Amino acid sequence: MECPSRWLGPILVLGLSAAVSAAWCDESTRSERIATARVVWERELAQAAGGPVEASYPTEPAVPFLSAYAITREPEYAAQARVQLAYAHRLETNSLVTRDRGFPAAHRDAQARQIYNFYLAYRILADGEYLSWADSCARAMVETIPRASHECAGETHVQFAANFIDVDDPTKTPGAYIIDVNQNAEVGLAFGLLYHDPASAFFRDPLAKEIALEETLASMSSQEMDTGAIPLNETADRITQHDTAYGSYAAFSWVWSQLLWRDPRFEEHIVAAGRWLGGNRDLATGSNRYYSFRNRATEMPSWESSYRMPLYWYCGLDVADFVTAIFRRMPNIEPRDPFVAPWAYYDLMGIPRSYYIDGLPLPTGTR
Repeated sequence: MECPSRWLGPILVLGLSAAVSAAWCDESTRSERIATARVVWERELAQAAGGPVEASYPTEPAVPFLSAYAITREPEYAAQARVQLAYAHRLETNSLVTRDRGFPAAHRDAQARQIYNFYLAYRILADGEYLSWADSCARAMVETIPRASHECAGETHVQFAANFIDVDDPTKTPGAYIIDVNQNAEVGLAFGLLYHDPASAFFRDPLAKEIALEETLASMSSQEMDTGAIPLNETADRITQHDTAYGSYAAFSWVWSQLLWRDPRFEEHIVAAGRWLGGNRDLATGSNRYYSFRNRATEMPSWESSYRMPLYWYCGLDVADFVTAIFRRMPNIEPRDPFVAPWAYYDLMGIPRSYYIDGLPLPTGTR
């Protein structure tokens, strides 16, 4: 399989996806599906009741509202996103997302999501304050969470520590290094976004580039290239556990990073992931879960299907049935699920709305 969309240039101009879609959509289908998403967005808005939502990753509950605003331009969605983002920012300790583990603990996982979701807000809301927050989070991450060389599968890459770090005294929590594929991939994405944005303090910063490339390549090092399967991490008990949900999240980061870097080293890994995750696009049977326990259910959770969409687009896969199934079950998804329709991500990546809403083939000239 080839991924013909690789010939697209880096797409970071919000609005291109909407423009491409305009000439290719069935307006009645588009309207009906946006109306379905609006039901979910309105439910989330009502449940938030003007206040923030507690979450392990505190910026994530802003994603549906950023998506709703990107589609509708209705100010109440932007206002609720701002409430959530301000709450996430208030939770920081010196620009670090922390959890209480007997000490104020920072981790690369939560920190990376904080960075790239603040960046998303900056782009969708056109508000530079969120970029400054993303920059501050990235700076604090570099200054607090240690980095070191680590070998896996015959490759050596410098990466951030994988354990919780005491932000008051990092020397109390020496770095432990392990490749956890989705975490390394999201860190690479977060720093890549800042490196490529002229308004960021990390624009063309050599360290940001090194982090982005090293973390992304580290995340790819343990992939099974013959099947494309992506393991949870490199440990003996996880290296053979090919969890499709976390693999989809890793592939989401890989695709977005590749749109930034156009790195031939990334390409073969994305193509292989497309073979693996593209093989079963059935929401009822397409998921294979291991984390945090072996889940024998095969129904694909909404966050998994959402994270798969950029990979399918990049590889030019037919998603007509996949998209139809997503909208059919959308009203029945449990409340407080930020990944029912995370369309702001797709718009920022340049995925046409005709693809992710209408399920139409890619227009000629976009692959």
